[in-house]
Amino acid sequence: MMRPASTVRSTTRQARAALVFTLPLLALTLAVVVVPTVGALLLSVTDFDIYALGDLSALRFVGIANYVILAHDERFWGAVANTLLFAVLGVPAAIATSLGAALLIASATVRWKPLWRVLLFAPFITTLVATALVFRYLLDTRVGLVNAGLATVGIASVDWLGSPATSIPAIVLF
Repeated sequence: MMRPASTVRSTTRQARAALVFTLPLLALTLAVVVVPTVGALLLSVTDFDIYALGDLSALRFVGIANYVILAHDERFWGAVANTLLFAVLGVPAAIATSLGAALLIASATVRWKPLWRVLLFAPFITTLVATALVFRYLLDTRVGLVNAGLATVGIASVDWLGSPATSIPAIVLF
């Protein structure tokens, strides 16, 4: 069955319009994501040295030797464990908190909606640096408000950001 000529012309015009709109995004994706990723993968199988940038003949192919070294490094596995812990704790907590905040603001039974909106959106309005400074003050070992509260009930001061056991939960909370 043959399509009418006007439908064929319309389809090719739509295809050209689609290309005009998608090509800039595809070019940007190629430049920002694909090229650096391929470059990083190629560098990962060499013994890259910053001086090799001046003389590419000094760049040697080492295959998977870098990955073998990495697999035997305790710091790498510690970083992987911390990343997984952060992902397992932080992502669900962020989703649950966001859902709870959305339900709080959208609920018809909640009173003082403007107050809740200000309290919930204030961290997004303030800068990250200011929030980090307040958080650092709250968790400071000597003068932090959290440790001062713990001292009132007889619990010793905790080094929240200096101890590996407490720093991950503190960062997830932040």
